Amino acid sequence: MARGGRADLYVTQIYWLVAGGIAAGAAAAIDYRHFERLGYVIYGGGILLLLLVFILGRDIHGAARWIDIGGKERGFRFQPSEFMKIILAIALAKYLHDDPKLPIGPGGGGRTLKDLVVPTVIAGIPFALVAKQPDLGTSLILLGIFRGIG
Repeated sequence: MARGGRADLYVTQIYWLVAGGIAAGAAAAIDYRHFERLGYVIYGGGILLLLLVFILGRDIHGAARWIDIGGKERGFRFQPSEFMKIILAIALAKYLHDDPKLPIGPGGGGRTLKDLVVPTVIAGIPFALVAKQPDLGTSLILLGIFRGIG
């Protein structure tokens, strides 16, 4: 790699760092209740992105996990399963918030296994799609999110 090429790489990384900082600041400035209200819409978008991996995904070492945006020179790749970790937590929180049953505790009847069918389906769809890519590590993290929240 030429000396100028390495400098360009550093400049590109600084641009992405600044862009990520701006995106993080914007996300932090948004009231979290908007995420809760749009929980199912965000979840649907995440599932759509996971399905797009099978159509547009770039195969690297036998796994199609990344979607290329903008081409090779100026574009970037992103992995929808990484966003799905946050999206799954939002969707499960939305469902359990809307569920009238209280958790086990004072005044609460608790949830039965039958009550966990819908959260299992909510978590099972992205789990299966990510496992099919194949990405066992992220699949197990999604399972851990379900276990922690559900």
